[in-house]
Amino acid sequence: MTYNSEDYEKVYQITDRVYTKQYGAFFIAFFIVIIFVLFVGLLFFYHTMLIMTNTTTWENTKGSTIDYISYYPLGIDPFDEGLCKNLHHTFFHDGKVTDWTLPDLNFLSEKNSKSFNWRNNQYWKCC
Repeated sequence: MTYNSEDYEKVYQITDRVYTKQYGAFFIAFFIVIIFVLFVGLLFFYHTMLIMTNTTTWENTKGSTIDYISYYPLGIDPFDEGLCKNLHHTFFHDGKVTDWTLPDLNFLSEKNSKSFNWRNNQYWKCC
């Protein structure tokens, strides 16, 4: 005995309304989970970038208006000590508070003249 699609719908009483009731909540929940994963993923990558450059969210977003950072040229992060030291300061600080001192502007200009800052430079400002 063979069934065609109309017989299948009659036997199992599947209609569009029943299908929507059964699986509509699943699709809505799936959409919410996707939005949540995207939001959390973007936050994860943003804060990973902040850790890698040793900046705070405030310094990153309002850097030009903060008095102790505003006189540094665009593209110079005064507290950036390189990836390994930045990770060490963030995750392996042994409960010690770091007393940060602002480096000399000439030293930073010389150090950064040999490197390219992909986030902030003379062509664009990102993040």
